[in-house]
Amino acid sequence: MEFKHPYFFLLLIVIPALHFLMRKRQRLSLGFSSATEIQSFATLRTFFYPVLIFFRYTALILFTIALARPQSFSSEREYQTKGVDIIIAMDISGSMLAEDFKPENRLAVAKQEAIKFVKGRENDRIGFVVFARFHAMSSDA
Repeated sequence: MEFKHPYFFLLLIVIPALHFLMRKRQRLSLGFSSATEIQSFATLRTFFYPVLIFFRYTALILFTIALARPQSFSSEREYQTKGVDIIIAMDISGSMLAEDFKPENRLAVAKQEAIKFVKGRENDRIGFVVFARFHAMSSDA
């Protein structure tokens, strides 16, 4: 795991200083009187205070980690390859239904050859354009 902005971890130094200032401020506070309602509130406060302090500092630490932007990388790698851009133009007009290649017609053979050609070109970007004056009505098209 890596962090995009690891310098945000310097903010973790502030947390002990913040704790010191909070403790100093707490010592300067006034005590409660001896009324029973206030004493029961004071015991609840002293009971839950460490839990609240724990949550406060945990939130600050997690916020600091989030600011550092943790990032994990998978095993995928980017490879730089060389290739060419190719456009395949295929006629799908009625003349492509001529059965020059027995038992297939021209269109079926052209499709098979185009598939073989594309499979053999791993690093190239290939576009495909079909054209016809009138579309051939065939189940192979």
